[in-house]
Amino acid sequence: MRVAILRPREYIEETRKLFREMGFEVVAVPFIRIVPNEEGIKRLKTLNEYDYVIVTSQTSARILVERGFRHGNVIAIGRKTAEILKSGGIRAIIPKKFDSRSICEEFGEILRGKRVAVIRSDKGDPELRRVASDEIVV
Repeated sequence: MRVAILRPREYIEETRKLFREMGFEVVAVPFIRIVPNEEGIKRLKTLNEYDYVIVTSQTSARILVERGFRHGNVIAIGRKTAEILKSGGIRAIIPKKFDSRSICEEFGEILRGKRVAVIRSDKGDPELRRVASDEIVV
């Protein structure tokens, strides 16, 4: 069976490999380009004002690592996001299930009453607004 993969150039090889390992014939096209939001990136300087930072994607993690981000209380939405953060010296905890709802359910008590920044794309799940003090779109 043939499958088409339309992903950003940064992620296409890993996805292509995964599908080939599952026996698919792969046509991979870097159809989407990720463009960081400069206004959001400027706001990253304020992250030390927050008690917790939630990082919702590999792209957000890469942006933080590239800019030398450091923070003691970081929650990453998944293993790959946490691995990217770790490569930059940032330790992150992850929920048992890798979605916004699970972060709210699993860490809601810890985050209640705290200043929480969510680092996400402009297409991110609005669910995290339940626990966030602020969103920074990168």
